[in-house]
Amino acid sequence: MLRIKRTVPISYIVLGEVGLAGEVRSIAQAQERLLEAEKLGFEKAIVPSSNLKSLKYKGKLEITGVDSVAHAIEIMKNQ
Repeated sequence: MLRIKRTVPISYIVLGEVGLAGEVRSIAQAQERLLEAEKLGFEKAIVPSSNLKSLKYKGKLEITGVDSVAHAIEIMKNQ
């Protein structure tokens, strides 16, 4: 079992459904969730890549799409 002792940076919100193999699946109402995250003061969002195609969000959040948990961890590690 892989154990990673790392916390999510406070400026990030991470959205998605995680599969057993570590893949990140799309979520419903991504647009609404991002708008609410922006109101709450988040600055960056990690979302499923599959949600980016239909996303019409035009707010201030810096959004990055990922296909796996490993990719999300790599992005946050570089911050």
